[in-house]
Amino acid sequence: MPVLYMRATCSSKEIADTLGRILPKVFASLMDLCVRPVGPPFCRYTAWRGDECDLEGGVLVDGLVSGVGEVEGGEIGGCKAVYTLHQGAYTELHEAYDAMQAWMKDHGKTAAIPPFELYVTDPGKVPDPMQWKTEVFWPVAE
Repeated sequence: MPVLYMRATCSSKEIADTLGRILPKVFASLMDLCVRPVGPPFCRYTAWRGDECDLEGGVLVDGLVSGVGEVEGGEIGGCKAVYTLHQGAYTELHEAYDAMQAWMKDHGKTAAIPPFELYVTDPGKVPDPMQWKTEVFWPVAE
């Protein structure tokens, strides 16, 4: 899936604030690049070091583009992955990841490339965190 995204480094407690800072910049670049969003915003975690992570926050778009400035073009998906749908607050997403790790261990699967989340529910339109839906994909080695 083609995407536009920005990279950032933050603590696990700053993920929501970091995405709140970079996603508007990604959306602002859509018109400059003549692409439109075709799916929800996403976050891909490219590295973890203790409580700090490197992430990419962005949006699915209707075509491959190279990006502009801090906003980069790329792709996500296109591989075998473990999948779950999390319903609830973002602060509870660790439960989905714990369950996915347990499933991979039980089924002899190995994580391959960084996991990513698609934020299906817009918190601006659905204020109750218990109603938020997040799709979580964790690519696995084939």
